Amino acid sequence: MKPKDITLFQIKSQQYHLSDIDNEKLSKEILLNKDMRMSDDPHLSLFEDTKFDYSKGESLSLMKHIKEIGLKYRLRNVEVWSQIHRPYESTGLHDHVAPNLKISWVYYVQVPENSGSLCFKLNFNGNHLSHIIKPIPGQLILFPCWVQHEVSKNLSKDYRISVSGNYADNN
Repeated sequence: MKPKDITLFQIKSQQYHLSDIDNEKLSKEILLNKDMRMSDDPHLSLFEDTKFDYSKGESLSLMKHIKEIGLKYRLRNVEVWSQIHRPYESTGLHDHVAPNLKISWVYYVQVPENSGSLCFKLNFNGNHLSHIIKPIPGQLILFPCWVQHEVSKNLSKDYRISVSGNYADNN
């Protein structure tokens, strides 16, 4: 008798490429707030997060896409922030688990060569699984909020810029 291979764990996520966003303009808009960190404590993951003003310009265009995509899944965006990773900065392993959150997302605005990757990690009884994504500008990635992830160190001499958020049920 020959065994049949089966897949036990398959985590569904989505990837989009938003080609109509002017990432150069969006980058400039985000950098206007580069000194408005969400935390002054470099030990917290909020340290590389900055206030994201999505009321005008390319920021507003991005958020229209985010809203439209969320509606496809009967979700609404409830949080948004930007990350400005300076040289040698990274984000430690974390998740976005909180009441009512379903899906997390990240949109890549500026991704210099050698500026790091997005790494998803799962741990099942001491067995570690990982999936690494090398981001590109214009890429939007949606994933379950409970999946742990980290961003490797920015080894470039420039900023790596992204925008992230979370969707909740559309109630």
